[in-house]
Amino acid sequence: MSPLKRLRLWLPLINIVVASALLFLGYAQNRSHQGILRAGNVMFEFDYLPSAFAWLAAVYAPCGLLTFPVAAIPGVPRSVVIVWFLLCVSGLSYWIGLQIEASRKGLPMASGRRSDVIIDLFGISFGLVLCFLSAFAALRGAWPLIADASGFVWGMVLSTLFLKNIRRGRRSTVLSNRALS
Repeated sequence: MSPLKRLRLWLPLINIVVASALLFLGYAQNRSHQGILRAGNVMFEFDYLPSAFAWLAAVYAPCGLLTFPVAAIPGVPRSVVIVWFLLCVSGLSYWIGLQIEASRKGLPMASGRRSDVIIDLFGISFGLVLCFLSAFAALRGAWPLIADASGFVWGMVLSTLFLKNIRRGRRSTVLSNRALS
């Protein structure tokens, strides 16, 4: 098995371990903070966000955006939301591994087929929504600045990658059409 294919397999595993560690650390920080609040006879604090959750939001911003609709459904158990988030992390990491493999081998990342273009347009839209939501959250001050800035950067990078896929797909289609003529 080539090192590139190993990267495609190891990258999701490493990211799942990192995301799981940040999740556990965030829950531990939250539990500790809740104990401090109880000791101080404070019932609620609405603006506390454990630092591990802030880093989780910064590093895995696209996965957080994909997890939000699942978490917003009333009655969904927390374990289902966590499993969905980790599946999103592994999927994003696998896709990044594929992109690295394709760029190192010099392969076109899109074939120019209609279904690929639709997926790429969805990816561009997703990246732009992530940029917009991150900028809006930064204006409101709802998240730490690192999470907002990271979400904006993730959105720009994803939009750019999917736009390049569309351009490469068109270029490869034009070149193959010229070769057939």
